[in-house]
Amino acid sequence: MFVSAFALVALSQASQPATAPPQERVDINRQFTVGQRLNYQVRSSLLLEIQEYGRPFFQPVDQEVNYDFYQAVTGIDEAGFAKLEYSRTMFEFVMGESSLGPRASTKENPKDRFELRLSRVNAITDFKQIQAPKPASGRSGGAMELLQRIQLSRALARAGATPEMQVSVPPFLLNFANDMRRLALFVGSFESSMDFAPMLPLRSPRLGETWRQTVSSAPQQLRGKNQQAVQRVDVTYKYDGLVTENGQRFHKVTGVYSLDSDAAAYVNQVVGATPAETGLRRMPLKLDGKLTFLLDEKTRHTVRGTAEAKGGWSIIITQLDQPILEERISGRSTLRLASTGAPARPGQNTGRRTPR
Repeated sequence: MFVSAFALVALSQASQPATAPPQERVDINRQFTVGQRLNYQVRSSLLLEIQEYGRPFFQPVDQEVNYDFYQAVTGIDEAGFAKLEYSRTMFEFVMGESSLGPRASTKENPKDRFELRLSRVNAITDFKQIQAPKPASGRSGGAMELLQRIQLSRALARAGATPEMQVSVPPFLLNFANDMRRLALFVGSFESSMDFAPMLPLRSPRLGETWRQTVSSAPQQLRGKNQQAVQRVDVTYKYDGLVTENGQRFHKVTGVYSLDSDAAAYVNQVVGATPAETGLRRMPLKLDGKLTFLLDEKTRHTVRGTAEAKGGWSIIITQLDQPILEERISGRSTLRLASTGAPARPGQNTGRRTPR
């Protein structure tokens, strides 16, 4: 049976699987409007479970870090970047019951103000402080640091550590522990807080596409001697497309991050000593977190966000095989757009409330 060349080509093409057209890219860059004001609330809770050497139980200690802030667009330049006024209008630190005393709350009204230049991908390209905050009471973070120093000193003493080690080790290592707690709550600097999260991609993403943002750093051991270096801690974000919640459509962005390092190797290398000389064998640091953000469908500002993390750290000295101090960390923070517009004066209903 005779079959033409054209028919063979047609049959060949028909037998090949069809290639799906590439997904369209979606513009999720911010859309700014002069006069827009967004009023946010951040509520964070941290559970620490701490075990000292010689004690058979973990002691729970809870903390809360709560604050309110606003972003107000005062101008837009030729590049489409926004000139923003930013201020944290309320800050509250809650220290749970511990050996230092009962549960205590410290609430402050910092009234600090910054002028920022913000790109459409939520990147701060310039900022200056236009109003300094009121002097802090000094009670907020200091209580936790004092508790940690007491616990570490007691644990070192029980383990038979030398007096020199009891003096030199705590300042180094507790700095790493404090950084882990801040990262677990996703609070702190602009890069590692939820205030301008999520960082958006430079190129409009397709569904499922990922990008990265550096939010912190971790100690890193080098092959050479007396060298200092850190490794980046990156959030890997992913665009999950449009979702509907309570009848409203949002762009959904999720993220994950992970820290896995050993601070002891870093400290020993920095001081140019061996574990036998410093008495510090290991300080493993491990933290895994996940983030979820819902962005307004049209303007792409963040409407809601959550950050959750679990991990911990421990200190192991050369005299022992078990940790002299171990801390488990569980953190959760929520970001909520509380309202838009200027805050209402007494008896005045100004601005639009945002549903929870």
